[in-house]
Amino acid sequence: MEEALSSFRNRPILGYIWKDEDGNPQFDSHNMHQEEDGTLVYDEQPIGHIRENSDVHLEYDEAEDKYRVIADGFIYDDYTDAVEILKRETQCDVSVELAVLDLSYSAEERVLDINKFVFTGVTILGKDEDTGDKVNPGMEGSNITVFKNGDVITVDASQATEAVNINENQGKEGDATVDDVNMNAQTTEDAGSTVDTTPSAVRAYSVVVDGETHQFELTLGDIQFALNRLVNETYGEADDCYYDVEVYPESQYVVMYSWWDGVEGYRQGFEADEDGNYSLIGEREAVKRVWITEAEQQQIDADRQSKAELEAQLEEIKGQLATYQEAEATAQRQALIERDEFTVLSDTDEYQALVSEMNNYSVSELENKLNALLLSYAKKQFSANKPEVKPVVQFAVNEKHTKKSPYGGLFKD
Repeated sequence: MEEALSSFRNRPILGYIWKDEDGNPQFDSHNMHQEEDGTLVYDEQPIGHIRENSDVHLEYDEAEDKYRVIADGFIYDDYTDAVEILKRETQCDVSVELAVLDLSYSAEERVLDINKFVFTGVTILGKDEDTGDKVNPGMEGSNITVFKNGDVITVDASQATEAVNINENQGKEGDATVDDVNMNAQTTEDAGSTVDTTPSAVRAYSVVVDGETHQFELTLGDIQFALNRLVNETYGEADDCYYDVEVYPESQYVVMYSWWDGVEGYRQGFEADEDGNYSLIGEREAVKRVWITEAEQQQIDADRQSKAELEAQLEEIKGQLATYQEAEATAQRQALIERDEFTVLSDTDEYQALVSEMNNYSVSELENKLNALLLSYAKKQFSANKPEVKPVVQFAVNEKHTKKSPYGGLFKD
């Protein structure tokens, strides 16, 4: 932890400021939007910074029994209403961003250790511009306070600065990188950040980060986090998009959709091997999210029910048709084997074997096999009953030839 403290210096203090219906300026959160060309634009802007010579240190909170990171910085007095808000509120919640460089998991203690990280900035939180609801910090107690010797002060505008005290629970998650750890964390002075999972529904799984496999035993919520990271590491950069991921463990698929519009997305299957390693399987299928009224939902449900009933009726008809067709085919096979020309085969083993298996063949296939048996039988019979051929002996006979008279022997005497 102490190794990371120096990285807090020269980091920006950010804020998104809007005015409520009474004209009062308010902070919001990590506001951003995406242009039509996909460019990511941060709506929050730098309103101050942590000084180069800031006294960044750990301070033990006895009441909370935890260490806090304390740092001081400047808020710019010109250009924004940040100082006005801080003076009015005296204290605001903050969200400190960090990038995790190395992490590990203790299966015995069920603690996730953030071994190495750097601070990337801090955002002042306030109220949601759309709903007016308070934006809560990821780490309870993380705050920023205007101070000087413990008192709120007024600063000359020409100085363009206001001193602030940033009081942050150590180990807050970061929002800037995929590797940020989205879990509440508690630290000690001589150890890395730790997360007590204490799962009520534990499943084992592992995640590969930068080619290194990390084994975990975490709750179903943590599996959601793991698959979210897996999806975004697989597709985020290629699609130039950050995906929100919904996990459907019973059906074994995830739905990923753009964080920006939440409408168009994809569905894809996932699986875990026997060691608990999760992976995406199959091809992504494009899906759309559609908002409908209750009446429209009821109509869709009724249509689905009607479709299901029709499909059930169709399956029943198909079953009846198949039964009828099989019965007809069986009758045709029986008639075929009883035809007169095949009766001569009835005593042969080949014929008996074919008859016992005749339902395994179509009518045409059975007829072809019977014809083949008949031809084979005929050849055997011809060979067995072939008549004996006796040799012909020829003799040469010398005869005296006399000239024949056309009158016979009439004038012989």
